[in-house]
Amino acid sequence: MSERLFSKLCINNKGELCEMIAFEGETVEIKFNCLREHLIYGICFAFNPKFETKRKK
Repeated sequence: MSERLFSKLCINNKGELCEMIAFEGETVEIKFNCLREHLIYGICFAFNPKFETKRKK
């Protein structure tokens, strides 16, 4: 498996919260459908994210 180059949380152009993870040759966008607030742990992500892979040409 290729090494992860960077990972960052961002808002995409549709206003969705996502995490961008760049590997060698491709970028994976993980979309989170919502945030949940937990009394002990603070804010956490929902557990059913969507994955999109964008390959570099």
